[in-house]
Amino acid sequence: MYTRQQPTSRYAAPRVRRRSRARGWLFLLVLAGAALYFAVARMSPEQKIEAFVTGDDARQKAIARVLANDLDPSVIQQLVARCQAVPGCTTKLDSVVTELSRSDVKRVGDDALRQIRCTAAIPTMSATTRLGSVIEDSAEPLERQTALTLLQDRSLADVVEAYKASVNRGMPNKGLSTAIAARGQVALEQLTGELGSSGWVTDPLARMGRTSVGVLTRKLRAPDSDVRFAAADALVLMGKYQPDALAELTSALDSRDLGVIAGQYAFYIRLGRIGSEGVLLQALSRYFRVDMCVDYLNCGNSALEEGARRVARQRGYDVTSSFGSHGGPRWGEAR
Repeated sequence: MYTRQQPTSRYAAPRVRRRSRARGWLFLLVLAGAALYFAVARMSPEQKIEAFVTGDDARQKAIARVLANDLDPSVIQQLVARCQAVPGCTTKLDSVVTELSRSDVKRVGDDALRQIRCTAAIPTMSATTRLGSVIEDSAEPLERQTALTLLQDRSLADVVEAYKASVNRGMPNKGLSTAIAARGQVALEQLTGELGSSGWVTDPLARMGRTSVGVLTRKLRAPDSDVRFAAADALVLMGKYQPDALAELTSALDSRDLGVIAGQYAFYIRLGRIGSEGVLLQALSRYFRVDMCVDYLNCGNSALEEGARRVARQRGYDVTSSFGSHGGPRWGEAR
């Protein structure tokens, strides 16, 4: 006999649960934020500025978003002037910088240039760093040049401070380094004054090219070994940015100018040109100094180390080894 079976469901029986209050609150917050944004958007520029200066964090964030979307440098300048008269307000301008640099907004043409000018109107380290990022990352030459030009209106101290901060974070802002190098002689004295004691100066000095090559070449003969080695680092790095500026130095290897090579041996060791070991050893032999020989012995190039042992013995010195490290130049170190 055939018996009809009752249909069964493969799914769980429906249940009624209390709606999550968290989801409800989130919806209300989003709705309130949108309402605030549109309310702010309808304000006059003067009202936006006053509301930013006197408002709470939520209102300041909404106004920052509106101002960034408006892209009006003159309004930003008015906001900055108003903020500077209120203690603690200037730092809050970073919220505008954040909105101007949002990665989800791709601005092109005139809008991109207005964005850069808006950023330049804000006198904070974040704005300075952002302009450097434009120089470093933008694919548009006009945008890079505009940011570089605007950075020249900032004090050298502000640009240096922003660049040093990026170096300390382990993420050097090469655009800011370019902006420092563009100051030329104005920046050269400060940079060379810190050579050997501050690593941040190496990149901008290298980017200066012909402006700094003469000073750096003289520093290769400085009594302080840290200064000599730092100058060598900057010169080798200059070969990456502006190789033509090093023509006189590099030609000394080809012309076998032993006096020049001996005086600036730290550069040539750090340069690490393959095949230059022979002429470097000739320079050591003719212009022998104990500290120079020790640097050769510890440079990491086996041919130079063995040759330096031979030269030392010829000069009546014994070469011994001991535990510890040596702070001299390393072969090809700065490449």
